[in-house]
Amino acid sequence: MLMERKSNMCKMHHHGKGIKTKKENVMLHGIGVSHGIGRGVLYRETTFVPVISREEIAPEGRPDQAQKYKNARQSAEEELQKLIDSLQAQGTDKAAIFAAHQEILLDEAMEEEILEAIGEGQSADSAVEDVYRAYAKRIARAKDSVIRERAKDLDDVRLRLLRNLQGVPDDLVPGTDGPCIAAAEEWLPSRIARLAAAGHVAGIVAEKGSATCHAAIVCEALGLPALFGVGEGLKEAPAGTRAILDAQAATLEVSPAEEQWREAGERVEQFRRAAAIARQYADRLAVTTDGRRVEICLNAGAVDLPPQSEVCDGVGLFRTEFLFMEQQHLPTEDEQYEAYAAVLRKMGGRPVILRTLDIGADKQLEYFPLPKEENPALGVRALRLCFDKPDLFRTQLRAAWRASAHGNLWLMFPMVGSLEDWRRAKQICLDVRRELEQQGAAVGRNVPIGAMIEIPSAALQADRLAAEADFASVGTNDLCQYLFAADRTNARVAAYAQSHSPVLMELLGRVAAAFEAQGKPLSVCGELGGDARAAAVLVGMGYKKLSMSPGNMPYVRQVICRSSMEELQSLARQVCAAATQGEAEELMQRFYQGVTRAPEEEAKCIHE
Repeated sequence: MLMERKSNMCKMHHHGKGIKTKKENVMLHGIGVSHGIGRGVLYRETTFVPVISREEIAPEGRPDQAQKYKNARQSAEEELQKLIDSLQAQGTDKAAIFAAHQEILLDEAMEEEILEAIGEGQSADSAVEDVYRAYAKRIARAKDSVIRERAKDLDDVRLRLLRNLQGVPDDLVPGTDGPCIAAAEEWLPSRIARLAAAGHVAGIVAEKGSATCHAAIVCEALGLPALFGVGEGLKEAPAGTRAILDAQAATLEVSPAEEQWREAGERVEQFRRAAAIARQYADRLAVTTDGRRVEICLNAGAVDLPPQSEVCDGVGLFRTEFLFMEQQHLPTEDEQYEAYAAVLRKMGGRPVILRTLDIGADKQLEYFPLPKEENPALGVRALRLCFDKPDLFRTQLRAAWRASAHGNLWLMFPMVGSLEDWRRAKQICLDVRRELEQQGAAVGRNVPIGAMIEIPSAALQADRLAAEADFASVGTNDLCQYLFAADRTNARVAAYAQSHSPVLMELLGRVAAAFEAQGKPLSVCGELGGDARAAAVLVGMGYKKLSMSPGNMPYVRQVICRSSMEELQSLARQVCAAATQGEAEELMQRFYQGVTRAPEEEAKCIHE
């Protein structure tokens, strides 16, 4: 949770003096986020708990309370702008999270309610507390974690606003002279960004949270190794104790032995060197040593594209849900058209794969209630919802077809489970285009129409889909979850979702072979596409396009540029033939370390 008041923790040093030790170390497990490994002393965040005055304000004092609120809001806006500027300076696209915080802060409807409450005699802090909590409570009822993040954003802004109202500064950082692992029950993204800017933070760990929460996204953008969903065992780890956070292994080792501590230091340095060398590949074409080209594309979920969009081969996944989640009404055809056209213009002729709406019973919109379901992950969502709500589907398709006149648009349907699904969706799509043409609207020519393969049934009939679809993209996140019946965002079962399992890899290879036989484009837009170790296997299987978040691009480009296609194909065969995920991961790790080991001529970059 957010800490805004000074901790009573005394200064801690990473050399041993003042560090609490235990006779036996403890290993905690969670959900690994971002790249890397960090070591340091545990620093525990405490929660800023605002003191809310409930005394009625006399009429003559109410204008002062209203002005106090406006001043606090202005100060909060300035703080958020500094965060945005800092993140943009680092070349990350995650500044959009805090731009959204600004929009919340300046929301006219909320401001009106706050000022109305003040006018009725509430203090400024109690009005802010009540209005923000009411909005957050409604959103927090959603079953989907993505929408629940909006409630956490409201909490983040609420605490920032209350802190400014109560005069608590935003300059408190861990009282450490050396690296620390910052621990909390749950992190708010703005606090992580603030700590990272202050320095000393070598890693982030939390009892709660998932790989998709905004705090995790900020950690990834800032290059901070992080471990979420560790559970209440984290409470037993005392502040000031040495700890090693390994994001790849998804572990936090508390009170490690001296040998493990020294080894972790070497691994931190190795990772730093490796990251420095990987950055050299940030804008290189991904071409194997024997000349085989692989397209590196961007996963995007906003109109504002990150700087990396200028050096990628296209947008491999454009999530359109953001338009529906950022508003209090269903976006109109014109609102959608403007957003889609803006992205197409920015990409300047490079392909943009637009995924049609993926919401449903597990992604509730406050203004668009849907019936509750016992098992929403298997319920009416994505394409099924679009079939159930044809006007919703047709409006989006009309907007997309109109936008297609402004760039290289590819249309893709999520959650295709059968050939019937595919044919039905494609027919609706073509009907909408024909209607627009009859109305004289300009639409793009030769717009490919494809399917997202993320249900095992679709993967198993990939040959039939390849015969009819213009292209496909594999959503490995859902495909893995459905294949192993395990929710990767649930720390208790995340380990069962074996994303590197030979079983999943073999299925992915089957899909690649089916589309290769038909000569149809195929890509991966799930997390495996941005996992450099898995990407090597995917390319070896025949995937020629990988789409990912910006931070993963240098690592994936590096492993491709340093490998031959023959080596990648050999790795893919070995991984698919492995008996267990552990064996497959060992093969992948050994290969990755071999091809990314820094040659002597590149070693100089680590000292720059």
